[in-house]
Amino acid sequence: MQGGIGGIAKPLALILALAGASAGAADKSNAARAKGPEWAKPAQSVVTSGKVRVFSIPKDEMDRYGYNPGEYWISGTDVVGEFSIEDASKFYSALFDAIRQNFVENAAPGRLVDKVFESLSAFADRLDITVTGDRVMVYDPTLKLVGNFRKPADTDSAAWANLLVNVILNLRENVPEIRRAHPEQIYYITATYLLKSLDENARYIDPASFAREKTKHHSTSLGFDWRRIPAGIQVIGISAGAPMSFSGIAEGDVITHINTMAAAKLSDELVEDALRGNDFGLAHFGYVAYMTRQPGEAYIRRNAVSAPPVSISSPAGAAIPVLVAHNFAKGAARSLKEAIDGLDKSSMRGLIIDARGNMGGEFAEAMECANLLVPGGELLTTKGRGAGAGKKYSAKSGDILGGKPIAVLADMTTRGAAEAFAFALDAAGRAVLIGSPTYGTGTVPARFEFLGDRAAEFAVARAYSPGGASLDRMGALPLVCLATFKMEKDVDTFARNAIAGKFRDDRVKLESPTDAEIDAARKSCPAPYPTIETQARAIKIAEAIISKDGVFENLINM
Repeated sequence: MQGGIGGIAKPLALILALAGASAGAADKSNAARAKGPEWAKPAQSVVTSGKVRVFSIPKDEMDRYGYNPGEYWISGTDVVGEFSIEDASKFYSALFDAIRQNFVENAAPGRLVDKVFESLSAFADRLDITVTGDRVMVYDPTLKLVGNFRKPADTDSAAWANLLVNVILNLRENVPEIRRAHPEQIYYITATYLLKSLDENARYIDPASFAREKTKHHSTSLGFDWRRIPAGIQVIGISAGAPMSFSGIAEGDVITHINTMAAAKLSDELVEDALRGNDFGLAHFGYVAYMTRQPGEAYIRRNAVSAPPVSISSPAGAAIPVLVAHNFAKGAARSLKEAIDGLDKSSMRGLIIDARGNMGGEFAEAMECANLLVPGGELLTTKGRGAGAGKKYSAKSGDILGGKPIAVLADMTTRGAAEAFAFALDAAGRAVLIGSPTYGTGTVPARFEFLGDRAAEFAVARAYSPGGASLDRMGALPLVCLATFKMEKDVDTFARNAIAGKFRDDRVKLESPTDAEIDAARKSCPAPYPTIETQARAIKIAEAIISKDGVFENLINM
């Protein structure tokens, strides 16, 4: 990949036109699609290879050929090697519009196509797409020029989508890896690469995953959702940490056999029985990989995988119980309330919330959890570009702990919504944050459905404290840095300094920190290696903050 595409504002002129080989459909399709110059008719093709004809446009016609942004110059049938030109153009145009209108940063279609080209380059291995001046040139593996396009206007999603589809059609003819790929594979690879390049937490939801909400079945013992298709059962969701997640089987893969029985011939009830049952606790699967279409097999040992988002890890009646926040999936707020309601608050000194290893979940659910622990006031503010991206989250329900001290443990493994939860409690002065900087995903995701059977999820806003401090990239910075504690006696020294007012909050709190400021702030509190000793020491620090009179109050009020 050479050059860059973003920021260009030029009309598109198609330099190569591709045609389907169906002679019967060609004349009708040509008349319906566009009226072009005589040299562009199928009879004038100069190269014929397989089902696609390539036309070379004379140089003196290039600038005079008018391109209609709502169409594309394709001669012949709409479907080329299972690839529907019309469907592909609609797919990319809708995806580009969703990102352009809602992504937290400005993302013009030119920049988006540039990212898609990178994904195609990686997929085809030897593909060379070069941008020079106002043109986009595509070379096949033999360095033969197979595509030469003028760049569209930077805000014209449809024109960029049409250019991209023409490039893909050229590649399907010239690159074996892309010619063999099913259209849905190309959509999945290009959309996923594009979204991940913009936001590492983004994801593309293909039709199989999209159907999950309406047609899913769930295997509790193996931890995955599935739907029935003619070839067997298709995996459409895998629970993190579940047995299926370690099998090598991925979302989208089709399970053809379960314990040697053809899945397509089993009823839904028999599928579930087969997933549950044999005396050895193992399930054997024969499957076909979605991405490669290659067959495979896997043995998986079953076990129960359901767990609440929040649980208490301390013995009943503990003076300072430890509440483990596993994730902030839907229902986390209800789970948090139930866990706290089950504690003996009359004997409690305070609560430790362990958010280490919490990979996030739903932002709104995390804010509802914070709402249950903060007596009132603003929690966080979000700012973004799309409709509804700017919001203020406030505490309204009252503090179900009645003001008892809270210590939150967090580190690099605390991500997404979990960071927002820790950040909100810290900003509200409701908890002391202990550990090391969190991952640094301070964005709010949203889901955008398009074409009726697919969706994309990506960041639409960034989170800020009521005082204007940014969470994104910086992460939630701990007030008490775990790395400064080298031995047990350091805990007592820290407590004495906090009581005496000798402890200071030196954290950076900026709305738009530079990369250098972020790097310096995070390096000021490095993450210690997560040994059993350091993990246990964080608990000891939290217990000292809560149990020793004056420590929590002084830390919160500084």
